[in-house]
Amino acid sequence: ERWLACAGMAQQRSAPSAAPSNAGAGASGRGAVRTLRLEDCVAQAEAAKEAGNVQFRAGASAKALAKYREGLEFARLFREKADRRTLSQELLRRADAVFLALHLNCTQVCLKVSDWAGAIEHAECVLDVDPDNVKALYRRGVARSQTTSTLEGACDDFARVTELDPNNAEAREQLQLARERMLTFYDLLGAHPRASPSQIRQAYLREAKRWHPDKAAKEDKALSTQRFKDIAEAHEVLRDPGLRKLYDFYLQYRFEGQLEVEDPEDPRGGYVNVTFQDWTDFRRIFEGCLPSTGARRQRANEDEPQDPDDAPLSVWEWLVAGGALLAVWCGFAWRWNHQQWLKCLPLEIYYVHEEFSMPLALLMSPFFYGNLPWDDSVRWFRSMVAQVMV
Repeated sequence: ERWLACAGMAQQRSAPSAAPSNAGAGASGRGAVRTLRLEDCVAQAEAAKEAGNVQFRAGASAKALAKYREGLEFARLFREKADRRTLSQELLRRADAVFLALHLNCTQVCLKVSDWAGAIEHAECVLDVDPDNVKALYRRGVARSQTTSTLEGACDDFARVTELDPNNAEAREQLQLARERMLTFYDLLGAHPRASPSQIRQAYLREAKRWHPDKAAKEDKALSTQRFKDIAEAHEVLRDPGLRKLYDFYLQYRFEGQLEVEDPEDPRGGYVNVTFQDWTDFRRIFEGCLPSTGARRQRANEDEPQDPDDAPLSVWEWLVAGGALLAVWCGFAWRWNHQQWLKCLPLEIYYVHEEFSMPLALLMSPFFYGNLPWDDSVRWFRSMVAQVMV
């Protein structure tokens, strides 16, 4: 069923020109395709794959993609008609191999033409069948690494590739690049998001001195140069109050890749969905017009009543609260011990030291019975006296 769904996806994404060449035009042509034998379906899919490879090597990406999707349509037809219990293992092996190869080739072409969504879609069709396919994981990671909203998934893909193939240097390099792209400007400077302008300046000087290209070794020259440029860009943004406010707003939505803002051309106050890929794209769209009141999420937060006097608790307030809780706990513990003491008094004091019991009880009564009802205290004391006098 998953294979059928993936093959059906390829049919929906294929253009009209990508239909099988021998299918003809119109319903009669499609009917001729459906009358093909299963062996012919596999053969046609393999032929389409080889033709797409020729076009891809010639640099005709669009034609190659059309051929690959043509082969996927034959693969879909095979999946619809095939009964895997009655077919030979050789035919099933060929069908499985061409199905995975066509999707992987489509992924490669989509990466070349910068169709990131298409590359991810074809790679996931392969991963639905073979979750540990290294090529599909790597190519999906490359497509995900192109947009900030999917960088985290790209890191997961590259990390999985390095686990399956520890010698894959390209995957390790892409993993490092993706992790570096996930760093914020605050991470590059080693500064807290609430740092003051002077602290931002000090952090910039420290990191610029550390990563200056003139101090780097020859083999680390390129890395230091790139990091030095990134640090300079981070300082340029964070030292400007307006750009810093815009960047802080970008960090709230960077992994979503989209933002719903109020449509200024809609008199009814509707919303329009604005998509962006990274900070550069976000800055180009919103610089000079921070959408602080247009975002639906922020508007929902603004509708909630805010208490201007509701400041965070200070250290002194936390200490007072902790002291109060400790006092309450000590009071309950003392009362429990007091009750246990009362149970022990008749045996420990009145029977063993009865000559000291009367003056001691009279002397301690204001403190000893202070937290008990007076009637209960008097009644208990009288009962003890009666036991001693007997």
